[in-house]
Amino acid sequence: MPNLINRFKHNINKEVFLLTDIEEAMTKKISIINPDASVFESAKKLEKNKSSCLIVMEKDKIKGIVTERDIVCKCIAKKRDTTDEKKLKVRDIMSSPLITLSLDDTKNVMDAIVRMNKYQIKKLGITKNGKLVGILCEEFLSGFCLGIKNKS
Repeated sequence: MPNLINRFKHNINKEVFLLTDIEEAMTKKISIINPDASVFESAKKLEKNKSSCLIVMEKDKIKGIVTERDIVCKCIAKKRDTTDEKKLKVRDIMSSPLITLSLDDTKNVMDAIVRMNKYQIKKLGITKNGKLVGILCEEFLSGFCLGIKNKS
């Protein structure tokens, strides 16, 4: 994955990221799914919620994240059957653990971008007081750079 800062350098000044609060750029709309749900069910939920990812939770514990890219790369590209609800489960394709950043430690978007680059991820869980409070996505950052505020 290209360096996020370099991807946005033509659109915005780095100082904007230094002055921007993570909460301004993240979404608070968190869609969850159980790890034993089928991949087909997760794809339907992504479409219904107009989301690009689902947080995988089991008994109030975060187990990971499943993204559109997980479905494409780990299922469709490998010709795995996603229609049989008994075969392929979310736990089989999810990314784990969910990489997070705590608002208790920093509120700066630049810190989030550094973490995303370090782990080569496009989605970062945002926590506060140990609870997941939002998701910061690369697509939200690019919209933010262009002056498009996140609606959630």
